[in-house]
Amino acid sequence: MFLVFLIILTAATAAYSQCLERVRFTWETRYDNIESGRGENRLEAALRLNFTINLFEDIKLINLLSSGSRFTSRWETIRNFNDPSKFRTFKLNLRQLYLQRDFSWGRVQLGAIPPVKGRVSSTGLASNGWIDGGRIVYELPWASIEFLAGSKADFNQPNLFEREMVLNFTETELNFTPSDNFKGEFSFEKLNEETYLRSEAGYTFMPGKRDELVLTAEGLHNTGTKKWSYGLTLATDPLVHIHSSLAGYVTMIAYYNYTDEKIGLRGELTDDFYVFGHSLTLEFEGPITSDGKISWFFKPIIAEEERFNLGVEISLSIDNK
Repeated sequence: MFLVFLIILTAATAAYSQCLERVRFTWETRYDNIESGRGENRLEAALRLNFTINLFEDIKLINLLSSGSRFTSRWETIRNFNDPSKFRTFKLNLRQLYLQRDFSWGRVQLGAIPPVKGRVSSTGLASNGWIDGGRIVYELPWASIEFLAGSKADFNQPNLFEREMVLNFTETELNFTPSDNFKGEFSFEKLNEETYLRSEAGYTFMPGKRDELVLTAEGLHNTGTKKWSYGLTLATDPLVHIHSSLAGYVTMIAYYNYTDEKIGLRGELTDDFYVFGHSLTLEFEGPITSDGKISWFFKPIIAEEERFNLGVEISLSIDNK
């Protein structure tokens, strides 16, 4: 009933006072190969549409309309080379739809909100997922604190109007950046009957320069089962270390992860989850056009089940600020 009321209120308000502030369209196509084609050998696509409507001076309506059938995936198979008759109907779902109010001290989000409030961490929740509830963020000079509560359920039903809603998730998170070089995060999460602690520490070498290196260590701990998911990430522009004229052509992220199979449901909902156990992921991406609206990406994963995907992304946006 709450979400129905939210939609009705939003529609009535927008009828006489609306300003389309931002629209973003993203189309991705990739070739996905698992175990040299023995697991999967397919062509996939993903479509996302975001819009931001400024209802009043400080109140915005924001959405995410996306393909994909699961909390952690936006991809649809458009050609299965192992079984050409097997494919999914390409369907868009309204995953997120929420009101955001900005204040001098922070902001409040209410509705079907994104699982993360900004940059996605490797042990953070999948960015294309959802939490049906609310978030309050307090901003301090060098830190922020977040309180979140809502429903994180029905992970195979991304449609806002069809998924089950149960108050089963709470999170308190502290982010701090005491210097340009260092950042840290610590969060306490409760999902169903399980409690998780998550921590992250990142250090930037030569911040603001083209040859900067960002090293991040993360950990997710189930306090009940005593099991872990942890990772180490290195992000850089690899070609600039060869010559400064090559800056901007390639971005690389190298990510090592270990996730125990007994860590619980939360471990499978992370943004980069693939398999339990050890894995090493390399992500390369770069622009095809000078404006960066068309780009390429390549992602090999070394794990018990090896995988790689190669694709193209087209991203267009309109800003009316």
